[in-house]
Amino acid sequence: MIPFPFLPIIAGLALASVPPTSPTTHPHFTRATIVPGVKGNIEVTYRTVPFNAENVTGREAGFSANVGGAQLKTAIPLTCGDVKVPAGTYRLNAHLGSDGWGLSLTPQEGAALVLPSRAFTADDEEHLLVSALVKGYLTENRGSTEAAEGVEGELRLSFGNMHAAASFKEDYTNDGK
Repeated sequence: MIPFPFLPIIAGLALASVPPTSPTTHPHFTRATIVPGVKGNIEVTYRTVPFNAENVTGREAGFSANVGGAQLKTAIPLTCGDVKVPAGTYRLNAHLGSDGWGLSLTPQEGAALVLPSRAFTADDEEHLLVSALVKGYLTENRGSTEAAEGVEGELRLSFGNMHAAASFKEDYTNDGK
């Protein structure tokens, strides 16, 4: 049996012997955000990869990068400004437009959808952060749980000094059925 006073020393030596490539030195996690809509969910998944400014410096308008394997999967059709997003699975990209960074979606087949985006002010993020601000949905009557319109919100991507957001709305209107 090892006497108690030596346990912290042994534990410290054991941790010091962990190779630098071990997950304990700098873990990257897979994160998921789920937004419940009236008729289905919107799910965003990504890995918390570190920002490297050299990868985006000097890029020209039109450049898109799928950072952290970010993916948007929607079971419901969405509208982002004037862009219609059919239900499906998409790569979520940081997209450099003529007026700065924004968001785009690339379907498994077909052309990318560049979303009307805006920059927002936030602290620099060392690791990729994707979030959804959910406004909810309007109901038929005060106190009712019956939706009159689809869920609304904003999808945000922060990566280093890149901060872009795109508003979305579920394509849903209560038709009485």
